[in-house]
Amino acid sequence: MQRKTKSAKKERALQASPRQVVVLINSIDEFASSHGLLPNDATIVVGLSGGPDSVFLLQYLVDKRDHGAVKKIIAAHLDHEWRPESAKDEAFCAALAKQYNVPFVSKKISELAEFKWDGSKEEIGRKARRTFLESVMREHNADAIALGHHL
Repeated sequence: MQRKTKSAKKERALQASPRQVVVLINSIDEFASSHGLLPNDATIVVGLSGGPDSVFLLQYLVDKRDHGAVKKIIAAHLDHEWRPESAKDEAFCAALAKQYNVPFVSKKISELAEFKWDGSKEEIGRKARRTFLESVMREHNADAIALGHHL
């Protein structure tokens, strides 16, 4: 008998059954509807980091677009330039957006001039993302910005 490793158990625990996925999507739909988060015919900017939360959010919104609930999605990626491999994140996000036929906008944090460079690294990151996403929203006349983040 083969011994299971902790990582194999964790991977199996992260896999959802089709029923669990349907329940999750229905819960998200109900929450979004009750809070007016997806206005009909909206153009939405999605903050796409390349992590699982933002990738799921993009996939969810692409499904909404494909079913007529969302007019347009713009994927927006900010490269903080804090890690040597950050260019790979940008390339992954660009490829994902192309796969889903979603316009893609990317910028490096060093290219942003519209915000103050003060505070902790985390605070600077938040300010830079907000500045970037709001500028993409204005440029594309979007109705909303969507961010994925786990609790």
